[in-house]
Amino acid sequence: MISAEYNQYLVQVSNVFKSRNFYLSRISSLIKEKNNRLSYINQKRHSILFSYSVRIALIVIFTIVGLFLVPYCRSSLMNKDYLKYFLYLFLIVAFSVLDLIALIFIIYKIVADIVYKNKSNKYRKEIKEIDTYIDNIQTKLNIETQKIIEYNILPEAYWYAGDVIINYVLNMRADNFKEAINLFEIELQNNIQFHQQMQMLQSIRTQVQKNANKTVRVFVC
Repeated sequence: MISAEYNQYLVQVSNVFKSRNFYLSRISSLIKEKNNRLSYINQKRHSILFSYSVRIALIVIFTIVGLFLVPYCRSSLMNKDYLKYFLYLFLIVAFSVLDLIALIFIIYKIVADIVYKNKSNKYRKEIKEIDTYIDNIQTKLNIETQKIIEYNILPEAYWYAGDVIINYVLNMRADNFKEAINLFEIELQNNIQFHQQMQMLQSIRTQVQKNANKTVRVFVC
């Protein structure tokens, strides 16, 4: 039978383990958020179909070629050489369209660069805030970890499940921590086996469903 004082003590220790696990989970989550932002900032900015200079050069070339063809187009029209006229007209229109496409790509690149720059600056500020938050949580985590070391109730390998193991004792499913750890290991293995069996059953169901679909297709054919 556990005394009220010892019961209260175990509840207190269990809460410390819970707090430590919460801080660990929160730090892990914040690190993921930080890494996602860093990935965006450090991404390789591939230019879409050439750089600014190349695009501008293409626009100039297309424009010059188009203007160069205008006199020939007029001359063909005046000479009533409609075949050449429509050929030159087609080329002028084609180069004009290419000019427009190159211009659209330049505008798109400018907008994309502005969005990237603004978002990167925003993420840099958020990363600083995340780092500060991580430092604060790490300080709290260190305090909880030091408490657990001083309690010296469980081996470090079981700290991640400290509250669960303590609850075995609190709920009188185990008389001491050695029994509680053994019970935890047994239930852990049972859970692992259960999940493995469920995965196998799901795999069998999927395979049966595939075979059934194949049979239906063959029957329909």
